[in-house]
Amino acid sequence: MSSVGPPLPYVRFARMEGPYPFPVERHSPWAVYVGVDAPSRVALRLYDLLGRLVLEYETMLERGAHRIELTLPNGTAPGLYLLRMESSTGSAQTPIIVE
Repeated sequence: MSSVGPPLPYVRFARMEGPYPFPVERHSPWAVYVGVDAPSRVALRLYDLLGRLVLEYETMLERGAHRIELTLPNGTAPGLYLLRMESSTGSAQTPIIVE
């Protein structure tokens, strides 16, 4: 059997799971799990609901799954935040509740 037309492009992916524990405690470390399908520079950015940047973390990751541990800056208020991951292989976002 043969296909008709050009081959389909490879779809890149990136994924993020977490945070663990959930909800996040203000003064304790917490983690997210990030997966990329190729070596990639990954940026994690935490925003409050007004769109202000609260936390930024950047690193270079090899292909595969990785655990990234984060700590909130002093003075972070309890509430709802948005964690966004961006990489050259894709992006993902998840809500974060801070207690």
